Amino acid sequence: LSESEEENDISLGIRVFTGTSSAIVSGNDLSDAALKRLSETALQMAHHTPGDKETMPAEAALLEPFQENEETALDLYDPADLLDQNRLNETVARLEARGLSHPDITKSDGAAASHAHTHTVLMLGRDYAASRMRSHFSTSLMLIAGEGEAMERDYAYDTVVHHADSKTTDQIADLAANRTRARLNPKPGKTGTFPVMIDRRVAGSILRHFARAINGGAILRKTSFLGERLGQTIFNPSISIMDDPLRKRG
Repeated sequence: LSESEEENDISLGIRVFTGTSSAIVSGNDLSDAALKRLSETALQMAHHTPGDKETMPAEAALLEPFQENEETALDLYDPADLLDQNRLNETVARLEARGLSHPDITKSDGAAASHAHTHTVLMLGRDYAASRMRSHFSTSLMLIAGEGEAMERDYAYDTVVHHADSKTTDQIADLAANRTRARLNPKPGKTGTFPVMIDRRVAGSILRHFARAINGGAILRKTSFLGERLGQTIFNPSISIMDDPLRKRG
């Protein structure tokens, strides 16, 4: 084990309104004196901020549909599987051992396992209060195959909200090993037109480029390569892109 890290953090942010002006400040000192200074600073900043009526908080009646317990509705929190440090160490050891057991794999470039739990509380004046808890479990492994100038590397990872949905360490290690071994002894391909299957790791990056390109700020600044394509088809009609914020365990 080359590195182990644990972090416990608590912070508070406050947004104040005066007329149609607002300001946001945050801090991690929750003593009475510090909170008083934080509030005073926010008020001073708000007094020097141009007004914008579009940024005012919503009326309490409009927020009532969102009072449903979010972690229950979307299943974003796993309360039962709090992994301790020893289990994380065991996971890392199993990842590396399995990865190094494959033919041609000569070294590990690092394995990692982590978990995080976040509790967020939101209050809007005296009219609205809600909280949200989230969990996050992640494992990864990077391997090296070959020797000398013929070495190649690749990786595999898994990130889930509920630990029960995680791939096994064997599945992650085998995938990392197979991807790394597939890079050995590359040969030039023939010239031609071929159907292409895009790996999911690459597919995600394509969507990130697309999301940045259709961002309103980028279009306004004329820094988007899609700035002149409004109303035009970009992808093949057989491709559907869905943005679903209500996906269970998403």
